[in-house]
Amino acid sequence: MDIKNQIAKLIAKTQEGKVDWKALNASVFRWTINDVNGTIIINFQVTPQATPQGLQGFNQPNQTFIFTMQNLNSSEVIIQLQVNRSTNAEYLGLMQNLYLVIAQKTQKNTAQILDNLLDRL
Repeated sequence: MDIKNQIAKLIAKTQEGKVDWKALNASVFRWTINDVNGTIIINFQVTPQATPQGLQGFNQPNQTFIFTMQNLNSSEVIIQLQVNRSTNAEYLGLMQNLYLVIAQKTQKNTAQILDNLLDRL
């Protein structure tokens, strides 16, 4: 399976709620999973920070998306994919879509956590 198909599958699994992304800040997201190969961390970053504008796309024409998968046990970087309009541009649409899906999911999770906290008051 090539990386494009794997990223598309990651987007689908994220939409299904099967990937537990955590927002480290507004532009960096992390998924940590324990695997038979060790603890795997996937970081997904966009720089400069994206501002999703619905179906209109993004407000930053020179955004770079950085997708990194690392094995914490061995400190090995399994893959690092940098994508922008001039580098690996064939992945740009996938990366923008991944960002939108992750951002929506983490915002929803944040709202649920805040609601739960407020309900306890």
